[in-house]
Amino acid sequence: MSLQKCDFCNTNFKWKVIYFSLVRSYKPIQCDKCSTEHLVTLPSRSIVVGLTILPMLIVAYILSSYNDFATIMISISVAFMGSLFTPFLVKFKRT
Repeated sequence: MSLQKCDFCNTNFKWKVIYFSLVRSYKPIQCDKCSTEHLVTLPSRSIVVGLTILPMLIVAYILSSYNDFATIMISISVAFMGSLFTPFLVKFKRT
């Protein structure tokens, strides 16, 4: 697993830049070296949902008969942990 590189100059994107692009509603990222703009691909958006929202809903459903506050906190924690892996799996394309 490695982070994606710029399609134009092959410079690696930083984990932080990719992560905040995903958190900020899939905002485009710009290469630090050549200033080429990249957009998140549609399949990558599905990966983000699959690693964050889907596990959160499954855990919430399993724990729904227990304490509501604990269920919410655990579900949010699961979504956050899944989101930490997304920068390694998402793909960007040059605009």
